[in-house]
Amino acid sequence: MLSLEGALTDTYWLNIGDDAPFGALIEHTNFVPSKYYGGEHLLYVPKYVQSPAEPVWNMDDEAVEERWLTGIEELFPDFDRTSVNWIRTARNPRTAPVYERGYLDTVIPYDLGDDVAEGLYYAGMASRAQYPERSLDGGIEAGYACADRIVAASRGRTRARRAPRTDGGER
Repeated sequence: MLSLEGALTDTYWLNIGDDAPFGALIEHTNFVPSKYYGGEHLLYVPKYVQSPAEPVWNMDDEAVEERWLTGIEELFPDFDRTSVNWIRTARNPRTAPVYERGYLDTVIPYDLGDDVAEGLYYAGMASRAQYPERSLDGGIEAGYACADRIVAASRGRTRARRAPRTDGGER
């Protein structure tokens, strides 16, 4: 996580398909304004590793920071390191879910109308679209699935309002 004096890009989430040492640039303050972060521009620069045997897992924080800053400079030649307020490096060996047998039976449904409240839908990280791997694509798929259900429910209510009354009158 980097704090910058200003925005690096105008994009919230940029997946990197380059040979960069990281997989994405997620500029939180292009989604939530920097005024909510004390004026700082926050840039999350993740690399998800599959094994503690990967070299980056064993690098010290200073080596990771140097590698990341060099990677940003290679992608953005106008990037100025003096614009960096601070850097925080973190490692967590448990950043991906470990699913147990029967997990799909516990997945939260998109439509929570029967269980919680009518008109309530869920497109979060525990939705069907996020199994077996959580991803941006899964979030988009879940959002569309909920939107489709909302539209269908809305059409059903519209038809119900326009249906003729059984006593011959009009609604």
